[in-house]
Amino acid sequence: MKAKENEILLIYNSEKYEDRKAKGYADTMKDHALNERDISKNNLTETQIAEIARDMNVDMSVLIDKNSDTYLHHLKDKGFAEAELTKLMVKNPDLIKTPIAYIGSRAFFVGSAYDFVNADFDIEGVRSKKGNVFEKKSD
Repeated sequence: MKAKENEILLIYNSEKYEDRKAKGYADTMKDHALNERDISKNNLTETQIAEIARDMNVDMSVLIDKNSDTYLHHLKDKGFAEAELTKLMVKNPDLIKTPIAYIGSRAFFVGSAYDFVNADFDIEGVRSKKGNVFEKKSD
């Protein structure tokens, strides 16, 4: 998976509040179109999940959301091979740790608007003087 030039590909779960916030941050980016992929409505394939792990240079287990109900009630303290984890994530998209942003071929987890700022994007209200001075990172 890759984002086109001047595009952000955001993989998120609209059923998660933090993911909806990240989508809001991505919507405010200047000069970049948002291409969103809501995994609560359109599941990723095994190939796409494997590609995300490869693009992020992480083991499949890193893509598991350790706070999801499915993980906590059915998978915690159990060992699974990567192929099994991939199949579980296809069937249970809430298991996928999101949001994930692609900017070009670079992929990363989005924790806050500052993750976009660190990727050198100007988000109105985050770098501008309109942002909350107590939330801004010092340069």
